[in-house]
Order: sequence, then C-alpha cells, then structure tokens
Amino acid sequence: MRKILTFFLFVSTLLAQVHPKREVRAVWLTTVYGLDWPSAKATSASGIQQQKNELIQILDRLKSANFNTVIMQVRARGDLIYPSQYEAWATSLTGTLGRNPGYDPLKFAIEETHKRGMEFHAWWNVVKVKDDSTLPPQTNPPHIVLRHPEFVKYYRPNNEWWIDMGKPEARNYLINVVMELVRNYDIDGIHFDYIRYPNPDFPDDSTYALYANEYPNKDDWRRENINKFVRAVYDSIKKVKPWVKVGSAPIGIYKNIYADDGTPLATGWQAYYSIYQDSRRWLMEGKHDYHSPQIYWDIANNPKFDVLVRDWKNNSYGRHIYAGSAAYRMDSGSGNWSASEILAQIDTSRANGVQGNTFFRYKSLLLKGLIDSLINSKYKYPAFIYPMPWIDSVKPNPPINVAIRRIADKTFEIFWAQPQAPPDGDGVKYYAIYRSENSPVDIDDIKNLLAVVGPDRISYSDVVPDLGKNYFYVVTAFDKLHNESNPSNEVSTVSVVVAEAGQQILKFELYQNYPNPFNFETTIEFEIPFDSWVSVKIYDILGREIKTLVSGFKSAGRHKVIWDGRDEQGSYISSGVYFCRMTAGSFSKTIKIVLTK
Repeated sequence: MRKILTFFLFVSTLLAQVHPKREVRAVWLTTVYGLDWPSAKATSASGIQQQKNELIQILDRLKSANFNTVIMQVRARGDLIYPSQYEAWATSLTGTLGRNPGYDPLKFAIEETHKRGMEFHAWWNVVKVKDDSTLPPQTNPPHIVLRHPEFVKYYRPNNEWWIDMGKPEARNYLINVVMELVRNYDIDGIHFDYIRYPNPDFPDDSTYALYANEYPNKDDWRRENINKFVRAVYDSIKKVKPWVKVGSAPIGIYKNIYADDGTPLATGWQAYYSIYQDSRRWLMEGKHDYHSPQIYWDIANNPKFDVLVRDWKNNSYGRHIYAGSAAYRMDSGSGNWSASEILAQIDTSRANGVQGNTFFRYKSLLLKGLIDSLINSKYKYPAFIYPMPWIDSVKPNPPINVAIRRIADKTFEIFWAQPQAPPDGDGVKYYAIYRSENSPVDIDDIKNLLAVVGPDRISYSDVVPDLGKNYFYVVTAFDKLHNESNPSNEVSTVSVVVAEAGQQILKFELYQNYPNPFNFETTIEFEIPFDSWVSVKIYDILGREIKTLVSGFKSAGRHKVIWDGRDEQGSYISSGVYFCRMTAGSFSKTIKIVLTK
C-alpha cells in the first residue's frame, strides 16, 4: 500500500509540473443579475464608461492569468445584451427590461476579447426564460412570455417560465434568434445552457398528446425534442459560418456510475432521465463540437469529479471536453472548498486527457487567491487552443525567409515574410515566435514560446538574457481554428555576433538613384547586412503602386536594379515625380525619383 501511495504522489507531482502547449482555459462570465458583470447601470454616459472599464479590467485579468477563452452570457432569461428584432434588451444592463443601454455591449465585448488574443463564446440560455411568476413589462420587442405565450409554460415548483420544447414552432423561434446572433457578430463559438427540461413534472401533457402515437414513451419524446433543436441549430450555424464552434454546458452526471461491486461512484441528478438531456448523442451524431459538463463536485466524495471527467472523456466520440469546475464552491456558503481542490481538478482533467477546463464563474476565480495560484502554477505559461480537425484540418504554410539582426547591445530583431496561402485559402490569424538555447527549437515545449503577434506583424524584437549564449529562433503561423504550421527556417544570434566580429560593415540602406532626373533608365542600389527578404517598389505621387522591382530573398551585400520607366504592364509612364520604397524586416526607406521626357 505504501508503494502504491508513493507512486501516486510521484505521478501527481509530475502532473503538477506539466505545462501543456494546448489547453482550453475558459471562464463563464455571468451577466444575469450582474453577478460578474456589469456592476454599474448604463443609464448615462458615465454608466456606459463604467461598464466598459469594468469589462476591460476583467479581460485584462484573465489574459494576465493565461486564460484563452471567455464564455460570456449574452442571453440570460429571454433577454439579450445586444440589439435584436426578436427579444428585448437585458435587464442587467440598465436595470430595466428593454431599455437601450446606448451602446452595443456584445460588439464591445467581442472586440476587446479579440484584442487580447482570446476566443469569445456567446453563452446562450435556451429553455429557461424567466425566474418568477409575474408577467414581464411591455417592451419593444416584447419578452417571449408576452410575444409568444403559446410557446411557454409556467413551471410552478420552481416559480419559473420555460419554453415548451415539444412545439416545433417554439424550436424554430429559438433557431431564428440564434441565427440572428451568428450572422451579426464575430463570435468564435456559441455555448448553450439550460438546453433541457426542468424536471419530470413539467406541465406539457397537452403538447405530448399531439405526438403520443408517434412517441409512446414520453421520456423519449422529450429527449427527442431537445435533440431536434440541437441538430437543426447546429446545421443552421454551420451552413452560414462553418468555423463557429457549437458547445453546451450539460449537467455533470449523464447517468449514474457504480463500481463493479455496486458502490456508487458518481450518482445524483441524472441528465438523461431527470431532465431529458441526451447530450452524449449530440457528440455521437456530430452535432456538437464540445461540451463543458458541469462537474460541480469534488474529487474525494460521491459524485466524484475524477470519475465523471473520465466518463465524459470516454464518451466524447472524438469531440472536445472542457471539464466544468465549480470555483464558486470556494465560497463559505457553497462548500468552503480550498483553492487546492480546483488546482487538483486541473491535474485530474489533464491526466484523463480532456482538452481543458471551464470555471464557474469569473468572480469566483478571485476567491482565496485562486487566480494568483493559477498564474504561479498550473497556468504559469500560456496555452494554445486545440484545433478541431473535423472543422478544419489544413495547416497554414510556415513563414518564409526568417532572418535576424542585432539592433542594440542585447536586442535582436527577428523578421520574416508572410507565407503562401494554404490549399483552403485561410489567412494567418497570428504568428508564434519560439526561442531556445538548443537546436532544433522544440516548438512542442510551451516554455520555448517567446511571443505571439498578430497577422499584420512581420518582425519581433527580443532582448536576450545573456549575450554570451547562442539563442535559436523559429516562427510558426496559426489559422483561425488554431492549426499550426511547421516551423520556419531557424536563425540564431551567433551568426549575427560572428558577422559583427568579422568587421561586417554592411548595413540596411537604399541609395539615391542615378541618374536623377532620368529619361531612359535609372539605377537603384540597396544594401543589406545579411540574407534578408527585400521589397523595392515604385509608387506615383498619389501612393499608387506602379512597379515591383524586387520582391524576394536576397543575400547579404550591395545590390542594384535598373528601372526603365515602365509600369507593371510594360507600358511607359508619363513624366513626373515618383517614389521608390525599400522594405526589409523593420527597415523602410523612400527616395524621390524624377522622370523627364
């Protein structure tokens, strides 16, 4: 027994030291009742600014803790944090259902999330639409309880209003509202919650009576009602935007789990039987891209977190599982868990091979120093999001002509040229720069990741820790679905230092053309201190590109090119003032050329 315990502790220690390159690190950002955001009401210009500032602070905090996915609640109780022709503005924004906040919170949230290199998933509560028995106030557009009273049922035991998913018209209405969101916003994913019935005693007998002949078993009918919505909404989304990920937050216990001797391991409220949520089928049929099951229990007690994570992984049908962790249970009134329980759940999730974790909810990350513990341990290094090969399996091409130069004592600039488009035509979403003291650079080791920059960047400056050491660099390209290219050609600091020690006198320079003015042809010379990608182009006085003289990789040294006064089509251009611009890495220089005839 002692040997087994020692081995377990050894494995746990190893797991605690692992820093995966790929991992989804997500948080549920709750807007209902302003639980996570917003705390201020957008009833004035200052209130709008407070909401924006608060959201920016939240996103900055998550980015600093190396989170990469924000799941923000955009439909809470049949109300929305974005303008819609179907449903009213959310109460949480202004304190009044249907009141326009004076800006588009969803558009702002998406833009700010993307600025920080994180994915934005729109969290959309599906079936539960109101929390009390009273009717909502009149709004434009009206709340669904007033607009379509035939679609909803009052569920008395919980004092709530729920959509009757047995009605095809109600399902179609929901799909229309979802598709409005998908078409109008640059979301990375949509994340469904409350995609279920409340309990077996839901009052839908009159609806079931219409379908009893087709479905003799009412339980099967209810499950199929949810399944029909899932299939239809998934297909509708993929038809319009195939890259948008579709996921849900199902209840953590799909069906009860017992040991071989009958000992309960994970038992309780069963999604399949109690609320008619057949979420495994959605994965099996390929109508969901991921699940974030709400596994809101600890590791030690029934229902056991580790048992449930393993069960979800074993029944994922090749799709992704991001285990939902109950960070809120660190609160003294909700279980008083220690932060170490959440950290252990991350280790357990990694050990069982799921693709990440989702935490409920943002403010709970601030309890007991959890977010600081994540920064200092499990999330010490950033992680890239897993690709989804069933959506996109084509890798980008690697950046080309990577080169390096020294621009200060310990500062080196790495620059590259954009890669050719891959067969699927996807553009580069971002570049990753890796640095290592070893060659070849191991891009699978996240500790070698130096920086991530946007697609408009073709250079990066690095201050090396020790000028006496040799550092190697490669650059890779990622597409929107996080497929990574092969590494580029490798460059190192030693080549620059050696060149400098050998009295390298070359520099980046574009020299004035001669003759100037000219009327037949003119010579343009340029110089580069090391092998580099170079562009030399002619522009007219309005900035329009006339002729490309050089575009490619050139060896170190002095080069010359002759321009005969013709444009790209081979036609002679008229007399006037023109400009020649040279670009190489971060170097750029322009000279004036005069053509006379």
